[in-house]
Amino acid sequence: MRVLIAGGVFRLSEQDRRARQAAPEIVLSEGLRAAGVDVRTSPLEDWRSVALASDCDVVHVHHLSKAALASALVPRARPFVFTEHMTVRYPARSLRAAHRVVLARAARVVCLSEAEAEAKRAAFGLAPARLAVIPNGIAPWPDGPRRRTLGPREPVTLLFVGQLDPIKQVHRAIEALAALPRRFVLRLVYHRDALRAPLRELARELGVDERVTFAGQRAGAALAREYQQAHVLVLPSASEALPSVVTEALLTGLPVLASAVGGVPGQVRDAGLLVTPDPADSLAAPLTALTGDYDRYAAAAFDRARTIAAEFTVERMVDRHIALYRSLRGGRR
Repeated sequence: MRVLIAGGVFRLSEQDRRARQAAPEIVLSEGLRAAGVDVRTSPLEDWRSVALASDCDVVHVHHLSKAALASALVPRARPFVFTEHMTVRYPARSLRAAHRVVLARAARVVCLSEAEAEAKRAAFGLAPARLAVIPNGIAPWPDGPRRRTLGPREPVTLLFVGQLDPIKQVHRAIEALAALPRRFVLRLVYHRDALRAPLRELARELGVDERVTFAGQRAGAALAREYQQAHVLVLPSASEALPSVVTEALLTGLPVLASAVGGVPGQVRDAGLLVTPDPADSLAAPLTALTGDYDRYAAAAFDRARTIAAEFTVERMVDRHIALYRSLRGGRR
């Protein structure tokens, strides 16, 4: 079986890929190869080659893109699988139209959580049989989780990991610092820095610039250290599907404060606090509540590390994708 996997990460050089934590498309393609599947990869920008890949048994496109739309519009010589990695209403009318076409024409739409699948069923009338729920798999950290403590005068390190994009609403974390004691500090780890300049300016305006560190990219052992040295992961996004950073954080035993969107509630459970995605809602009070009862949340996060490691395995993700691809080929290997 030959599968073409198209994703934005494949436009990066090998060196740039190694500098980032592995994206789900990378983890999937490597896992499929290890399982004996013939895998080709393509950047989304090469949309013509993706759409016309007639020598592949299945084409799997990650993220809404020209490659996804082109694959949806070509004659169905081979099945087209689509993973969006988002649960968001696109602002532009053209994007909304393209989104509907892709969802309507895909042989299967992979959702990362039951919450995402239910949202797509309700919003687009997709039949349950056309949806496949396959969570992203995350490999456990070599050092495993650790049980954290927080002294009454100890500095509190809040950690954001993601992209400095509008959808992540990082400004909420910076604004919360202005209402929290000075012992609270914020570290931002990111690989896309679209909003770095305005976020720096916001921190200066609020007088918290000395408490905000723009750390930049981290991957592998360096990212693990960020999680291990933090006290709370903060992810106040407007929308998410199943953010890998939440799973990564919990695998180290790090409590989480995140927006209750997409599959996040099922990831966090009692290992942190959930907040609304409303940008007007302050994070100061929930952060105060979480750190004020830190032993409880740290213990829950330590326990959650063991269960989430069993739920979101790379092996399970790969096996479910192989089963999906084979089902679309009539069971042929």
